[in-house]
Amino acid sequence: MAKRDCRTFPPPFSGAGKGYLFLDCGAGRKLERLAGVTVSRPAPGAMGAPGLPRAAWRSADLDFARGIGWRGTAPFGWRLQSGPVVLGLKPAGEGHLGFFPEQLEIARRLAAGPPVPAGGRILNLFAHTGLITLRLASLPGGAEILHVDAAPGMVGRARENARLSRLERAPIRWLVDDALIFLAREARRRPGYDLLVADPPAYGKCKKGGDWKLERDLPELVGLAGRLLLPRGGRLCLTCHRPGWDGNRLASLAAAAGTGKIETFPLTLETPDKTRSLTAGTALFAVFSPGGR
Repeated sequence: MAKRDCRTFPPPFSGAGKGYLFLDCGAGRKLERLAGVTVSRPAPGAMGAPGLPRAAWRSADLDFARGIGWRGTAPFGWRLQSGPVVLGLKPAGEGHLGFFPEQLEIARRLAAGPPVPAGGRILNLFAHTGLITLRLASLPGGAEILHVDAAPGMVGRARENARLSRLERAPIRWLVDDALIFLAREARRRPGYDLLVADPPAYGKCKKGGDWKLERDLPELVGLAGRLLLPRGGRLCLTCHRPGWDGNRLASLAAAAGTGKIETFPLTLETPDKTRSLTAGTALFAVFSPGGR
C-alpha cells in the first residue's frame, strides 16, 4: 500500500487588492502596490523628491537596488489580476517582476477599440509574459493570435499565465523567434494581419545571434509591419520606452510606412489621487490604409 503524502503546502497568496496601484515616485525610484505587495524599485524618469514620507518607502515589502538585488521575500503564489487576465509575479534581474504596468492602458484601449473580425489575425511582438496577448484572447471573435518573443523563458511564463487565466485553449500560437527575422519571413509570405502589437526594448539579445538595437532596428520593424498590415487595412500598436522617441518621431516612422490615421500619447503611471505621475514611454496607434490618407 502506497504511503500517503502528508506534507502540507501553503495556499496561493490571496493577493488582497489583486490589481495594481502606483503609489509614489522620486529620486529615481517608484513605489507600487502589486496584488497587495508594496514594491520599491528603480525608475530613471522619476525626478525630484518623493511625495510620500520616508517611512512609507522603508516599509516596502520588496525593494530592488542596482548592484545589490532584491531585499525581502515574494509571497508564495503571488499573482496579479487585470480583468480576465491573471499574471504570476516573480522578482527577477534588473528589478523586473513579469508585469509592466504601462501595458494596462494599452490592453484597455485595444479591448475597447475596433474588434478584429472573426477569422482575423493578430501578431504580438516582444510579447513578454503575455498581458496583451491574453487580454486580446479573452475578447469575443476568436481571432488567431501569434505571440512572439526571443526569450524562451518569457514564452514559458506567458503560457503559464494563459493557464492561470483559464485561456490555455484560446487560439494562440506561442513562438520563440526574433522579431525582425520573423517579420521578414512573414513579409515574403504576405499573409497579412489585422492587428500588430510591438513593445520593443531599447536593447536585447537575439535568439539566433546578434542583437536588437532600437535606434538601428525600429525603422525596419515599422516598414515590415506596414507591408504586413497594408493589404488588410490593419492596425499597428507600438510602444517605446527610450528617451528621444516621442510621439512626433514615432508618427513620422509610421507615416513613411503608409499609415492613414495616427494617434500618439504618453504612457503615464498616476497615483489614485492624481497628485503624482511618472511617464513610462510613448504609444502609437495607427491604421495602415491601402488608400493612404
